[in-house]
Amino acid sequence: MTIENCEPIQRQVESGAGAILIGGHFGSWDLLDPMVCRQLSLPATVVVKTPGAKAAADLVERIRMAFGMELLPTRGSFDAILDALGNGRFVTFLLDQRYKRGIPIEFFGRPAWTTRAVAVAVERSGAPVYGLCYWRTGIGRDTRTIQEFYETSIRERPHSWLWLHDRWKKL
Repeated sequence: MTIENCEPIQRQVESGAGAILIGGHFGSWDLLDPMVCRQLSLPATVVVKTPGAKAAADLVERIRMAFGMELLPTRGSFDAILDALGNGRFVTFLLDQRYKRGIPIEFFGRPAWTTRAVAVAVERSGAPVYGLCYWRTGIGRDTRTIQEFYETSIRERPHSWLWLHDRWKKL
C-alpha cells in the first residue's frame, strides 16, 4: 500500500490537535482506510454511511471497529464531529458519493449534489483539512475544492476508484 500526503498528517497527530481527513472510495477503501489509520497511529473517527444490506453493514462495521476506529452516522452527528475534533481526533469523510441534497457542485463536468458538512466543520472548528490518497500497489476549504480533490485523484488513477451509484442523478 502506498500512502501519499502523510507527512503533514503525521505532524498533526504529534501536535495532539484534531484534523479533518477527506478520503475516497479508492481501491479497497474499507480495508485501506483502517490500515492507514493504524499505520499512522491516527485517533480516527469516521463518518459512515451504513450499507443497506445488513450482512454487508455488519462486515464493514466489524472491519472498521477491529482497527480501533470510532464510527459516527452521517445524520445527526455534527456535534459529535465537533467534539471529536476538539478532543484531538481525526474525523474522516468519504465524500465522493451521491447525496440526495446539499449544493450542486461540478464533478467530472456535471453537477452533483454535494454535502457542505466538511466546509461547515472547518468553519466552526478551525481544524485543518488533509486530502488522504491511498492506493493499492502491486496486485490486488470549500466544497468545490473538496470535490476537485476527488476528481483529480480519480483522474490520476481511475482504475482504483469504485462507485456503483449514479453520482450525477438529475438534481
